[in-house]
Amino acid sequence: MLAIATGLPAAKPSHAQKCALSQPVACDTVNPLVWQPEFKRTIRRMLAAQTGVFVADEPVWQQQLDVLGGPPDDRETVDGYYLFAACRSHSCPEKGAAVIAPDGTIAATAILYSPCAGPNATAQCTSLHNIVIFMTDLRHANETVTALKSWANRKLTEDYARWHPDAAPPPGLDTIDIRTTKSRLAKRQRPA
Repeated sequence: MLAIATGLPAAKPSHAQKCALSQPVACDTVNPLVWQPEFKRTIRRMLAAQTGVFVADEPVWQQQLDVLGGPPDDRETVDGYYLFAACRSHSCPEKGAAVIAPDGTIAATAILYSPCAGPNATAQCTSLHNIVIFMTDLRHANETVTALKSWANRKLTEDYARWHPDAAPPPGLDTIDIRTTKSRLAKRQRPA
């Protein structure tokens, strides 16, 4: 409001000025990344060949961006990589994560979802929580999958404690689907 009153342009938050896929350490959360065209292009190239309906009847790359585009978690560090996570806007039980190397290479992404709540849900649905992990960097595959499973189970526990405080702890993940993508597709595109 002060900037408007004085005629000065509104200042950008400090994280928005430095945050870029090429410098993930400068990003406090995933939101500034999701807003950048470079990040969107990289996710689209990385997941272009993937199929599945997890949170919406749209391309997987768009579903991944959707679950990364809502309220974010703070950046975490896992084995020298950065784990960025958020939940889907207006549907926070659906969540997404991206594991990014310090050089900006996306090592993996994940979608945490409930098939009983999605577009393919049926009355007979018994599966509670699934995660699909898209791996591009297999050098640290075990650590990355372990970190993403831990993140998903932690988020499920937090959600159950918030929404069902008197209920038993969540049963955990029903299905863990791990898919690989070509690692060259997840590399940042360097300017010419």
